[in-house]
Amino acid sequence: MTKKFINLLILIFLFMPVLHISCKHQNAEWKGTIEKFDGVQYVENLEVPKYSGKKSPQLFFKEDLRIPLKGALYSIDVSEDGIMYVLDINAREIEIYDTDGRLLRQFGKKGQGPGEFTLPWHVSISPTNDIFVLDKSTRKINVFDTQGNLNRSTDCPSSLGLLNSFIFDPSDHLYFYYTLSTYRLKDKEKLSRGIIGINHLSKFNDNLEMMAEIYSCDYDFLKRSKEGESGGIIYNNIFYYQVDQIGNLYYGYSDKYEIYVLSPHGKLFRIIKKRAQPIKTTKGDRDHVLKEFTGLEEFKESLALSDTKPFFSSFHLLEGIGLLVSTYENEWNNEGVIYCDLFDPEGRYLAKVTVPQYYYWNQHELITEQRNRLFKNGNCYSIRFNRENDFLELVRHEVRLISP
Repeated sequence: MTKKFINLLILIFLFMPVLHISCKHQNAEWKGTIEKFDGVQYVENLEVPKYSGKKSPQLFFKEDLRIPLKGALYSIDVSEDGIMYVLDINAREIEIYDTDGRLLRQFGKKGQGPGEFTLPWHVSISPTNDIFVLDKSTRKINVFDTQGNLNRSTDCPSSLGLLNSFIFDPSDHLYFYYTLSTYRLKDKEKLSRGIIGINHLSKFNDNLEMMAEIYSCDYDFLKRSKEGESGGIIYNNIFYYQVDQIGNLYYGYSDKYEIYVLSPHGKLFRIIKKRAQPIKTTKGDRDHVLKEFTGLEEFKESLALSDTKPFFSSFHLLEGIGLLVSTYENEWNNEGVIYCDLFDPEGRYLAKVTVPQYYYWNQHELITEQRNRLFKNGNCYSIRFNRENDFLELVRHEVRLISP
């Protein structure tokens, strides 16, 4: 055996551990389980993702547009062709921007006449590019064309109670989120527990005729004491919902790490679960919240702190990538990011990722189910607070998944 051959064997032996580790990462296994019962696929994820460490895939956000905004309270939506629709709630007007950030037109004003608003609360763009604006005060949905002309105004059924938000599916149907009073429902059991409202998600056609009831849960921000006084809950559980490009509905209530997926025809076909330990709250969390949401300061004596934080704060569907779930992990970090869990399109937990922070808006509630962020066609659109210049801005990021 020659000395050259012996040296070659030594090199192979020394590098075997490195090769083994590399191959082990390349062949990383997802250790959850997928089982199917009665046509429903149950995807059970462990606390640990498939990938971790330096070799973990990450989301890359490249900012390519920012639009300064004058107001303090907004709702946004974006059409399939990238046109941005911005509802300035306090100014009672709609601003429309093209893909380069140029203001195309603006319309709307305070009033109760045709095309006017009292308390416009939510904007959503239909698949046919009609502009639907919910007026929370008059309980009307005003429908405009892209030129700002009023097409029609529809009264919302009184059965919908307190109106919150709605989104379209590709077939021009609406998923409407609303709250019914437990006093109106005469629900003695919930009233005895201080529950003052029940949140509902239902499916409607564009004439606001109900097609199906989807889900209900307790309104969890305000609770009434035995003395009859209402107090808020810091870190209350929230309900969240999204619709993907083909019309599947994703929804979940944050008291559990579970997200349900319904087909466009309303059939439950997947439940995505992840094992997770609840994060305990601290006095520091309360102090941070009061500092961040200055409007709560006058109500701070009536605010109770939940023992634990919700399992998620929101989730979004990223075309071609999967499901992005925002969590409360390391919430008050100095990097200006939100820690999220990334799942593939089948619901398997891939990696822990970070995304840029954005502006949470609240109106007499700590954090509503509606956020100032949406993902569409490879872009992320966010309302962000520019702390340096003390104003809000609409920011667009190109989003890509980077796999080492």
